[in-house]
Amino acid sequence: MLSYILISISIALAGVVYSSILTQPGQIFYPLWKRLELLPEWLFKPIIDCYKCVSGQMALWAFL
Repeated sequence: MLSYILISISIALAGVVYSSILTQPGQIFYPLWKRLELLPEWLFKPIIDCYKCVSGQMALWAFL
């Protein structure tokens, strides 16, 4: 039970860092963000734009 909570918190932190911090101008994923920005919104948000969507996708695939 405690391990699931720790995994969930880790996934949430990774999603926030990935989509909010590392996609800022001058950071490592900014060029990727600019390229993926051309995708439709329904695909762009869960891949890189929305930290809630990214964390949800990470949690979905981690817990399957």
